[in-house]
Amino acid sequence: LAMQARVTNAIYGSRGIKAGFTSGECADDIIAAVESLLMHDVDVILLACTELPLLFPDATTVTRAGRTAHLVDPTEILAKFCIGFVLGKPLAKNEENVCLGNASVEYSAANTQAENWPALHAGIV
Repeated sequence: LAMQARVTNAIYGSRGIKAGFTSGECADDIIAAVESLLMHDVDVILLACTELPLLFPDATTVTRAGRTAHLVDPTEILAKFCIGFVLGKPLAKNEENVCLGNASVEYSAANTQAENWPALHAGIV
């Protein structure tokens, strides 16, 4: 719970990411959380708060004490899939690799081909 409090503070605190800070206390708190996750042998860290990737610009992996994890920016993934969708490149039905910069991250996208989204498809056309 202490680590969760640090992450919450890093995002929402008076010197947090949402207040416009990308260094100092907020960065220290997130780095502590990342180090904690690495110590628990985590392989992938999802930067699921929209602002968290601002602390790791252009980073695809993080390494501490000989342990490495992939960093995943869900906003970047969503943007890439939206562009692919608009360009008529349907998503895979099974697991495949999605290239994110220098890192590959496994994902599963079931039943997501364009013909399964007629309302969304019509809205784009």
